[in-house]
Amino acid sequence: MLTTLRIKNLALVADLTLELQPGYNAISGDVSATYDISTGSNLTPYVGAGLGLTSSQKRGDTTKNESDVYVNAVLGADYRITDSISAYVEGGGKYYLSNKGYGTGLATADKSGFNLGAKAGVKFFF
Repeated sequence: MLTTLRIKNLALVADLTLELQPGYNAISGDVSATYDISTGSNLTPYVGAGLGLTSSQKRGDTTKNESDVYVNAVLGADYRITDSISAYVEGGGKYYLSNKGYGTGLATADKSGFNLGAKAGVKFFF
């Protein structure tokens, strides 16, 4: 089952993430600036920060959607396999400034809060 679809650095899209959960679908998009730390090898650590928006089902009203704004921070590393392929691992956190929709993943009583995550994958360069 597809749970996450991420588009990064494609045309005008800086970073677009689609997160799917049964009954609580959400779409998130964020813009982040990253800084690569040059090591002179195939391994490149990076850090970054940015802003994002999550649109999801409104809490308490299943017929409406709400949007929540967040700031994010990332810490990761790319390992260059070839000139056009690299593997990456990344950890990060989002601080939601509001909690109006289910897509934040926060408890219903929270007005704002942190959401942490990690991911790994493959990047293709064209």
